[in-house]
Amino acid sequence: MASEAVRRLIEFVQPIQKRHHLPWVQMALVRRHGEMEAVELPATEKTQPFQPGDFHIYPIACLTKLVTSLAVLRLRDQGHIALDDKLSAFLPEVVRPTYDPRLAAVTVRQLLSHTSGLPFGGYDCQRRDESDPAHLFSWARLFSTPGERVKYSDVGYITLGHIIEAVTGHAVASHLKEDIVRPLGLNASGFQLAECDDQALLAREMPGYHG
Repeated sequence: MASEAVRRLIEFVQPIQKRHHLPWVQMALVRRHGEMEAVELPATEKTQPFQPGDFHIYPIACLTKLVTSLAVLRLRDQGHIALDDKLSAFLPEVVRPTYDPRLAAVTVRQLLSHTSGLPFGGYDCQRRDESDPAHLFSWARLFSTPGERVKYSDVGYITLGHIIEAVTGHAVASHLKEDIVRPLGLNASGFQLAECDDQALLAREMPGYHG
């Protein structure tokens, strides 16, 4: 029998599922001591595009920013990073005549809070050398003065990944896995599609479900 907390969760989610015509919802309520209750909510429509199972793996896309920010704050707590440290302290290559001079003064705090002035996206990790920040900063232009405006920025969090690598000496994916993901017991989570079972990996999104 579902607990009262799960019933309240279902009552909250079902109207959202109906309003947005979501084909299936999977949720887990995890309590403080690790107890977990799993919930599945199939849509009311008769035709389902697919039926997810416990073995399926979902791309979490921008939720990697949550893991990245947690890793940065842990490095702050360990004394390796200060939130008002400037980008140039970790990536001296940002000081170049061809780059926007404001870039070097962007702080860790501004990168975390999407106030760095760096753009939303346009960085194709599959087609560029992600291990070299020079490829990123060779085209990324500040759209506003750092600290002036809030604008959601993928490029800002890619930059935080480069800072993590500069501080730890490890690839960002390896550091996040060892410092955050594995200690949380997320043994099916990772950062490389090659690590996943193709049969378990779901598409990034269903046609018509983007937002």
